[in-house]
Amino acid sequence: MGNPRRISASLAVAAAIGLTGSALATTPAAAQAAGSNIFINTDRAGSYFLHNGDKVTVVDHASDGYSVQAVLEWYTGGSGWDELRVHATHKGDVDSAHWNLKEGKAVKLQMCYVKGGLAVKCSAWHKGRA
Repeated sequence: MGNPRRISASLAVAAAIGLTGSALATTPAAAQAAGSNIFINTDRAGSYFLHNGDKVTVVDHASDGYSVQAVLEWYTGGSGWDELRVHATHKGDVDSAHWNLKEGKAVKLQMCYVKGGLAVKCSAWHKGRA
């Protein structure tokens, strides 16, 4: 089980960005066509994609010598993939950015721990919709 203080901090960040307890639950497949949020949380960091506003956020929870990066990607057709990256560099740091994506656009989010400018460990890709 995770550290209760860090989990509380993740939930506090979620509350601060306008999420309720019910919003943290998995979105049913039928509702995903209209947009779905993505959440990746660990004891050391968290990242979020909020489809309302097409916003990606990353939060560093730990003083462990690693920074944290979140990468949001979406397929652009013939030209391939586009991405949006945000990077939190130290405990308590939060970084976010937004991009205007077409409603219902498939997106994927990944969170990585970074040391010396290199991603050393990354989560699986998590899928959602803008």
